[in-house]
Amino acid sequence: MKLTPWNGLTRSITTRISIFALLNLADVILTLTITSAGLGQEGNPFLYGILGWQLVSVKALGIILVALLLARRSEVMLALNIGMGLVVAWNTYWYLVL
Repeated sequence: MKLTPWNGLTRSITTRISIFALLNLADVILTLTITSAGLGQEGNPFLYGILGWQLVSVKALGIILVALLLARRSEVMLALNIGMGLVVAWNTYWYLVL
């Protein structure tokens, strides 16, 4: 079976979605670590009070919806990736420094 190489657009979309998924995974891990240690609470008012597998499920659903609806819009994905990067940076700062 011969594999077809990805063209530039497919590679770009996959990279944007992969970065978004990894940033969300990092956010979930940090959020669960911080909340389970009693060092803080979820700051997102839509996700406040949701912990454990429920949080993982909501984040996974969000990633799937973004991938289906916004993957081809590079400007929107760039903004989402920058925003999630800032969230992860803030959570990391909160966990390590404060």
